[in-house]
Amino acid sequence: MGSSNNADISDSTSWKPIASTAYSYNGDYVCQDGIASFFMGFGTVCGIEVKNQDITYTIVSSDGKQHTTRGVEGTRLPTNDWAVAEGDSGGMVYADNGSSVQARGIISAGHGTTTEDPSDASNYIEWTEVPDILKDLNLKLNPAK
Repeated sequence: MGSSNNADISDSTSWKPIASTAYSYNGDYVCQDGIASFFMGFGTVCGIEVKNQDITYTIVSSDGKQHTTRGVEGTRLPTNDWAVAEGDSGGMVYADNGSSVQARGIISAGHGTTTEDPSDASNYIEWTEVPDILKDLNLKLNPAK
């Protein structure tokens, strides 16, 4: 990563710069831009409410290995079809207030099958917080405009 790299996200209609990072707190609302949800026709999924700002959860990989991690959990609003789909992992979780975007996390998991498509979609999403990732890797955001 060079010093001139810009941070940005793509919502369903445009590119927006990432202006900052922040921790997620209960009651916050975020979006996620996982690739699976996008290609399933849901575009950028917003209206995800933070329900547990400090959760420990276990991820089971396809080979059966388990990994316990700490992060944040959010859930879809009743008007949304889902919060996350299998294949969205690694996508960004962010807060968009209209004029600026804050990076909040990287999608790690989902659970709670939806009634719409029980094979792919989840009502709950878990993510690892961006400030923790950047701190651990000794990196900083470069929101060049």
